[in-house]
Amino acid sequence: MDGRNVEVRKGRLGETDEAWEARLREGVSPDDRFAEAWLLSEEIWLLKGWNPDESGLPRSVARVVRR
Repeated sequence: MDGRNVEVRKGRLGETDEAWEARLREGVSPDDRFAEAWLLSEEIWLLKGWNPDESGLPRSVARVVRR
């Protein structure tokens, strides 16, 4: 572990606890949330066997010329 604190909450499927979620969000900056989401995305790509270093953008170029 890297020394971070972890908070766990037990609930039922479909239940929301707005106060708990707001308290959780107030301690994390938007930049940190984005960085964590990116790391989770990379983990998912690796689990699927995809290369997270590829951009996924098409590199081919086509041109259509009308007559």
